[in-house]
Amino acid sequence: MPIVSETLKYALQEAIEGKTRGGYAFINRGTGQPYKNIRKTLKHAAKVAGIDKRIYNHLLRHTFGAGAVSAGIQQRAIQDMMGHADGSSTQIYTQAAAEFISAEALKLAAHLSAMSDLSDTNKSSD
Repeated sequence: MPIVSETLKYALQEAIEGKTRGGYAFINRGTGQPYKNIRKTLKHAAKVAGIDKRIYNHLLRHTFGAGAVSAGIQQRAIQDMMGHADGSSTQIYTQAAAEFISAEALKLAAHLSAMSDLSDTNKSSD
C-alpha cells in the first residue's frame, strides 16, 4: 500500500532503521513510552472533541474505506489499500457511502424547500 503522508513515511523509516525506541514509530510525548494500543488514546481524543458516540479502533478502518469511496477512489485501489482479498468486502464501503450521500442530499433538499417556502411567503406579503 502506498504511504502518502510524508510525516508517516519519515516515522516509519526511522522505526525501520532502529532510530526509534524499540522500533515503535510513535512515542507518547507525555510518558515517553510507545503507543501499544490506541483504544485509550482514541477514547480520550473523542472525549476532548466532544464526541459521545461509541469509538473503537476498527472505526478508523471503516472511516478510511467510506472516505476513500466518497473521494472517488476506484474500488480496486481501495481493495488493495485495505488488504481485502475479495472485492465484496470493499463493496460494503460503496454502499455505506451511497447511503451517506443520499442522507446528505435529503438534508439539502429539505433546506432548499424551506428556503423556497420562505421566498414564497415573502412574495405574497409584498
